[in-house]
Amino acid sequence: MIDALISAEDQDFWNNDGFDPRGIARSTVVTLRDRWENGFLGYSQGASTLTQQIIKNTVVGKEKKLTRKLHEIIHAWLLTYNTYAVNKQFFSGNSAKIWQKSKEDIITYYLNSTFFGNNAYGISEASRIYFDTTPTELTLQQVAVLAAIPKSPYYFDPYRYKDNIVGNRQISIDSKAPVSINQTEYGHLFTDMIVTGYSLPDTAQDITTLLPVFSGTTTDEE
Repeated sequence: MIDALISAEDQDFWNNDGFDPRGIARSTVVTLRDRWENGFLGYSQGASTLTQQIIKNTVVGKEKKLTRKLHEIIHAWLLTYNTYAVNKQFFSGNSAKIWQKSKEDIITYYLNSTFFGNNAYGISEASRIYFDTTPTELTLQQVAVLAAIPKSPYYFDPYRYKDNIVGNRQISIDSKAPVSINQTEYGHLFTDMIVTGYSLPDTAQDITTLLPVFSGTTTDEE
């Protein structure tokens, strides 16, 4: 599931500093060019990393302003390196291992808190609601469906718009050759999908405590 999300959302996750300068530059060029041709209703390309998405969902909100985006980038950088600094206190070994552990903490928080649509917050709840299973029992095909949803829970809602997900998709597992997911395999998934009653999702340690700048800026804890 982690490999699938990184393939879909943030391919340089394990190496970046919480944000992607090249992605931001590319997004800016594409967006400005399209706005120039089509006006303010033109296409807008996103460039948020997984770390930025945590910040957007917990601290700065989704308001479309340049200042908000700048705060998001700064906070994402601080979260990345504060997580690294905390791990450095408790884990021995070389810097590469500590960095890996820090990134694992961030992706764990993302997986346990991100919205997968249909009242599913976190991968445990998403696995149960969509496939009546647990994260450790997900198949590659099920993972491919779930990995698409966070980018746009409405547009990629498997119940309303399954055709937006069904198609030839590929996932790179552990940096190996991409594995193809074909339409037939997707089709079987949607036949068996069920919805059960909602319950509170599993929660991870509140990673926001690793970033002092969060103090006084978070939304109400409820």
